Amino acid sequence: MILWLDSATSTNDILRSYVNKPNGFCVAAKQQSLGRGQRGNVWQSEKEANILSSFLFSISAQVSNSFVISMLTSLAIVQFLEKLQCKAYIKWPNDIIVGNQKIAGMLIENDLLGEIIEYSIIGIGLNVNQKKFENLPKATSLHRLTGKRYDIPNLISMLRVELLAEFDANQSFEIVKKRYLEKLYQREKAKYFNKNDQFVAKVMNVEPDGALVLMTTDAVVKKFYFKEIEMDY
Repeated sequence: MILWLDSATSTNDILRSYVNKPNGFCVAAKQQSLGRGQRGNVWQSEKEANILSSFLFSISAQVSNSFVISMLTSLAIVQFLEKLQCKAYIKWPNDIIVGNQKIAGMLIENDLLGEIIEYSIIGIGLNVNQKKFENLPKATSLHRLTGKRYDIPNLISMLRVELLAEFDANQSFEIVKKRYLEKLYQREKAKYFNKNDQFVAKVMNVEPDGALVLMTTDAVVKKFYFKEIEMDY
């Protein structure tokens, strides 16, 4: 089921009133006034131009294994885009890249019962029909990539099908991780930077808690958590 709203502050916030619904329940809005992205950023979107949605899922994962939720979601979005003939990759942890530009991102908020994730609210913003992105040179949309205009309700239904397929597949962590690593953007070689350093490295592994394991060109293995490192792309 998809609950459509003309406007919302944040679809993640609205979905919190519906956490008794089954897996895949979706809140979608034509417009958001307080849409949030990763790192505290605001998700910019023209009215009625993009996918602004949040999905409810419960997989009873341990907090220490929480990154599987991000991996499953990322893989679902990649598969959704590839069915629209857009070759997509995942930039760790969960930005979606097409043609070296960002087309989608997500904000996952988990509710805990002790050390178990009781349910996840998965906010997904995906650029569809928007043509211009002010001060966002690395942003793109389906329309900019293909020249086509898309029916957004139909796309959200398609995306929901992909998410349900991933979350219902009962895959082991190792299988999900293998698929995720195969779809990582610039996995073999990329420039990274943090507060103190810049270096070139390849991805060696992603751990269950989301830590990224890199090997630099001088064979030094380093591990980083979200917000500790950025890719220069």
